[in-house]
Amino acid sequence: DLADPDGDGAVNLLEYALGTDPQDRGSVAHAWPDGAPGLRFRRTRADLRYEVLLSDDLLSWSVLATDPGVLGELARVSAPPPPGAPGQDRRFLRLRVTPID
Repeated sequence: DLADPDGDGAVNLLEYALGTDPQDRGSVAHAWPDGAPGLRFRRTRADLRYEVLLSDDLLSWSVLATDPGVLGELARVSAPPPPGAPGQDRRFLRLRVTPID
């Protein structure tokens, strides 16, 4: 699951989750920003759990959304605005994909 045979920076599990070819370096799909702040990506597999995680400091992460959107369609997840305290005007999002047991 963690191998990257085509060397494009996306491991096999992520390539499977986003519907790309792990043997083709040109076949790349990523979760990408959707304005301020958010992610959009295509959920392609029913046997995986897709979680969008949120952090203000890159150290602690919380689950913002689990299996958002409709399978096979573009999912969009928006983050709530930052708390507004000085120095906390940034938010970080990441996509975590795990097999469903």
